[in-house]
Amino acid sequence: MAPGYVIAACFEGTGAIGIVVALRLLHAEQRAKAAELARFLRSGQVPDAPKVKVVAEARPAPALRLGPTARPARA
Repeated sequence: MAPGYVIAACFEGTGAIGIVVALRLLHAEQRAKAAELARFLRSGQVPDAPKVKVVAEARPAPALRLGPTARPARA
């Protein structure tokens, strides 16, 4: 094989190994975060969810009253 192909194959292998290492690090970090969250939730220090306070309720729109002075809509 020509030296260029050998160098390219080495770069390909190095890149593949780098991707595998990065994925394993991300997976380990995710597992550590999940374990920390589980530990926190089991500790009982989780505050209650805030209560939802209804300020106003939706009202239906008032009915339109057409009096004797109302003009019919033009088509």
